[in-house]
Amino acid sequence: MTLQQLETLTVKWSHDRGITTNGKSTTQMCKLMSEFGELCGNLHEGKDIKDDIGDMMVVFTNISRLMELGILEDCKPNFEDTREGILMLGKYLGDLADNIIKDEKEDAKTNIGNCIYQLIILATSVCHTDLAECWEIAYNEIKDRKGFLTADGTFIKDSDPAYFSLAFEGKPL
Repeated sequence: MTLQQLETLTVKWSHDRGITTNGKSTTQMCKLMSEFGELCGNLHEGKDIKDDIGDMMVVFTNISRLMELGILEDCKPNFEDTREGILMLGKYLGDLADNIIKDEKEDAKTNIGNCIYQLIILATSVCHTDLAECWEIAYNEIKDRKGFLTADGTFIKDSDPAYFSLAFEGKPL
């Protein structure tokens, strides 16, 4: 699949689960940091990080929609900064968190682009693949997961008895 196809599928998946309707960019940033922690841990242990890279792309998609930044292709990195690597990814994630807190949309677009650029480098240099493969692996892992983020910010998994009561309230399942 192409990056554009994966973004379209991810947007639909997130919408169907209420993430882009009821979510907040701040809580998605927390999720992004959780995914970054998994990536760092797996990288440290010598494990495959393709899924971790893809998971981060899912969350970047959610953040871009929640902040009304447009498609990820609009998020261009700052190519004047030629530093690369996992530490730079961490730096740009910190910058993005600050942008979200301050609602700095243009800077957020740049920092999402900076982060994606670092993920491309990781996918290529560490995983010997491309970003699309990593994202597709992650998407295939989540695509059949059910659940719904309620308006109060609670994620109800399909294994939770409350999940089925949402059907009677007209919420998407």
